[in-house]
Amino acid sequence: MNRSNIERRRKQKRGSIIHYRILKRYTEKELELPAISSVSEYLSLDKTTEWLEEVADFAERIEKLNWKDLGLEIKDALVQYRLEGIFSERHLIGEPDLIAVVNGIPSIIDLKVSPTIRTKDRFQLAGYYLLCVENGIEVDRGLLIYLHPNSRLPWVEMGIGQLNRASKAFLQSLLKLPSGSYRVSDVVQLNRFY
Repeated sequence: MNRSNIERRRKQKRGSIIHYRILKRYTEKELELPAISSVSEYLSLDKTTEWLEEVADFAERIEKLNWKDLGLEIKDALVQYRLEGIFSERHLIGEPDLIAVVNGIPSIIDLKVSPTIRTKDRFQLAGYYLLCVENGIEVDRGLLIYLHPNSRLPWVEMGIGQLNRASKAFLQSLLKLPSGSYRVSDVVQLNRFY
């Protein structure tokens, strides 16, 4: 495995661990612990332990610097709630990080560990919104919360109009795919090729 792939996988694992630490605050259900076995496949035991300590430090900094300072009051949270829908023989599955009432407004929340705002993040949120509508879950906005200490904005809001437009584009991308079952993240990745 080359160096860039190793770094990408390490960042993915770091994001999963940070998501777990934050999301477990909002639910009593058992969340799946992030697997670290794939990290140890390409790092020695000493390096894996060192990496886990770095991730724990990073998560603690994020919790202290960003999460508590956002001023977002979260109530009635559904954590990693599985949503499914059928769209013209395409089965779509997604698990947004949170569906909650935030400062009195029903919202979909997707946590991001990246320091930069990416178009694909909005597209992913649109897929979750599409599934919320399909499942009769009221949502009036989407929030992308950027937890990285170096992010320029702590969070980005997508209003209902933006979500409606983006979910139509998401649906168009989904319908370009062959009949089958897809996760929202699959459609986001495959959208680059269509």
